[in-house]
Amino acid sequence: EYLFNVRLQQKAVVQRPMEPKWQKKFDALVKQCRRNNNGGAGGESSKKSKRRRGKKQSASASADTLIMEAKKEICRGIYTTIQALQKCGALKFKELPFGSDELTFQHRFKEFSQLQTPTMLSFKQYEDLKLKHLPSRTLLGMAYKGFESAKIIISAAISRASVVPADLLQGRELLKVAKGNSLSLMWTQKIMNSPPPGNPKQKTNQELLGHEITFDFSIQKSYPLIKLLKKKGKKKH
Repeated sequence: EYLFNVRLQQKAVVQRPMEPKWQKKFDALVKQCRRNNNGGAGGESSKKSKRRRGKKQSASASADTLIMEAKKEICRGIYTTIQALQKCGALKFKELPFGSDELTFQHRFKEFSQLQTPTMLSFKQYEDLKLKHLPSRTLLGMAYKGFESAKIIISAAISRASVVPADLLQGRELLKVAKGNSLSLMWTQKIMNSPPPGNPKQKTNQELLGHEITFDFSIQKSYPLIKLLKKKGKKKH
């Protein structure tokens, strides 16, 4: 999330409007250059073209920023889903021999220590993001809300990105990921809420442990679909 905030901060700086006095000088310079290139012909068509280009750039920048916000929501949803599945024992990763978590964090974020805004993330803040104190069902609910928010943001971005094919294509890919992960989480919560045979009042994660968690990058190379596949039982001979 910190890295997305860095990127959004950069976009805000890039898109910040000029001061009026410099904007006036810049517009005059552009107008003079066009007059020289067109042999002194200004014309109404030139003004219309300028307005069209301005609208196109504004729409593109707006869609680009919205897509970045949607990526942050999807990333947050995926991270929270992984935390929930790890907590209930349905997902396990091998421990990597890279030293302590704090040392790994310091190496990864070392390059961002020179930035003034946003404020550098501390290791304690990083640890708090893991939300270790929350139960898995609460984490899954938070992840679901993140994917639903991403769907709304992407839909808004797509409606503005028709003039920019790259944003439109990326938005559609991300929308499929957000929708797919929302459905996957609904199915996960249904499995977790299924009581074991013989005890209809008890909720357990045992049924979830009978599924394999996979990450599908076929739609989007950076943001996967999280899938639950029923484990195949061993054949008896």
